[in-house]
Amino acid sequence: MKNQFLFVFSIFLVFSTFSQSADSSTLKNTSKEESIVVPAQFPGGNDAFADFIINNFNYPKRCKRASINGSVKLQFIVDTLGYVINIKVIEETNRCPEYTAEAIRVIKKSKWNPGSMDGEHVNTHLLIPIELDVVSDAQEKRAEKKRQRKKKRNPDQKPDSAK
Repeated sequence: MKNQFLFVFSIFLVFSTFSQSADSSTLKNTSKEESIVVPAQFPGGNDAFADFIINNFNYPKRCKRASINGSVKLQFIVDTLGYVINIKVIEETNRCPEYTAEAIRVIKKSKWNPGSMDGEHVNTHLLIPIELDVVSDAQEKRAEKKRQRKKKRNPDQKPDSAK
């Protein structure tokens, strides 16, 4: 098993959209029409983003050995090309700074569909918490067996990430 931890991925995206060259005070729409704002999205949605984190996150060995569960809240910008820039740590697990470094590495690696306002790509600010709990190999094996049994009972059912 590649990842020997339980992925308790709580994700909420706090969207506030800003123009690439303007600050928030210049974005006030003076016309009577509402702007159409589409926030940045990970290709495939939240389930695909969770899969991306699971498949790319390498739990820090020291933290795993010490059974330190990790939590980090990152704020960043998805630019007009879909790249992650300006990552800031809002909260982190102080006992495992390696966890934060790994979360930043994985987020930097991600590529998003950029946000848009009135059909034009704009920078989008996101706030994402990532929480992972360390589990034993035995717990991981039991969880895998449970997933396999569920899959056998419902062979035609799509996995959660395909919905």
